[in-house]
Amino acid sequence: MLVSIYKFKNKVCKTKKMKTPKTEGFPGTGTGTPELVAGGSVGLLEKVPEDVAAEPEAEWVSLEEHEVFVPATINGYNLKRPKLEGLSKRKVEKAKEAYTAKLEAKAQFIINNEIDLVGMQEVFDDGSLDDLAEMLSEMDPYGRTWVGLIAEKGDPRGIHNAALSPHSMDKVAEYVEFPEEVPDFLVRSNGESLEKLSRGALHVRVRLGRSAIAGAVEVAGEAADEVEVDGVVVHYKSQLPSMRKGHRFSKDPREGILGKTIAAAKRLAEATAVSLHVQESLNGEGEKRNVIIMGDMNDNETSISTEVHHGPEGSEMGTKAALTPDQGNKHRLFNIVKDLPENERWSIEHASIKEMYDHMFVSYALLKAYWDNSVRALGLSSSDHRAVLGRFDMDRLQGAEKEDQ
Repeated sequence: MLVSIYKFKNKVCKTKKMKTPKTEGFPGTGTGTPELVAGGSVGLLEKVPEDVAAEPEAEWVSLEEHEVFVPATINGYNLKRPKLEGLSKRKVEKAKEAYTAKLEAKAQFIINNEIDLVGMQEVFDDGSLDDLAEMLSEMDPYGRTWVGLIAEKGDPRGIHNAALSPHSMDKVAEYVEFPEEVPDFLVRSNGESLEKLSRGALHVRVRLGRSAIAGAVEVAGEAADEVEVDGVVVHYKSQLPSMRKGHRFSKDPREGILGKTIAAAKRLAEATAVSLHVQESLNGEGEKRNVIIMGDMNDNETSISTEVHHGPEGSEMGTKAALTPDQGNKHRLFNIVKDLPENERWSIEHASIKEMYDHMFVSYALLKAYWDNSVRALGLSSSDHRAVLGRFDMDRLQGAEKEDQ
């Protein structure tokens, strides 16, 4: 895709190369939002004048010489095929229409935003992911075939983590077990041992190149540079209290307190397990390897169950030291949602309270290719969460790999 250098103002995007994204209430970015222009440098801390950022309309500037990699995390909101047995003909048709509309909303959002890798939560293993992949293939303006992969381990409700991409994609691993290093007080916090994550964390690898990117301009006699990106899709324990007696609410205030504590401990245990698995896979090569942890983490960006993904302390997103090389960057991951303006830093709203539950952590190699302030949290009608997506410069990803060879 070619839309990588752009100006975000307010309201809905306009672009030369793609359809206008259909989002519900496309968020204004507030003041101080950076404007990325042709030939300009792209730094994490660069801002544009207030009067420029506050202009009323939005424009995406498409430059032929730039390609971007766009990952996104989307909550599938119980994506499943409808049960039609026993329904009247009229109800069957209505159920089919509702299901098709849900697929279309997700597919249109993905195509309009030219997403390369979708990490999706709350997907049932009933063929619905294949249905979505097929619809994406039909809608794809470049004639690409989309592929879907789903984790084997689902929770008692039957929901799984999954991934979608129009590029070559393979399953690397599925993280289900708790490593031995996870503290015993976390995995036994409710009086019983937590032996597995409630939903398997899906680790996939996509292979990108100039010829694979949508709308890329091929240079005669120039071979496509292949870039690998690893994505780990997660969905941690919800905020609902884990009641000892098996029910959701209790008149006993002590049970409610313990239920919230146990839920938080489960969430931290799952996040710790995934972080340890990813660090083992990363193997101290975060400056060279492109790795993303993304998904519904069910807690905000400052909670311990979210921040545990950072790895070594210091040089976090939003600090002046973020792009200063140090030994910790070999292992460190950066949460790009911290690049969102505070008034837009939310992905779910409950009881009039807005929270940022959906996150995207990237390795240092990806951070160096991140377009400043390109992260967005966008609403879509087929989910109760806003999708989170970012943009990364393919040229800088390829350049980094060439330098290391």
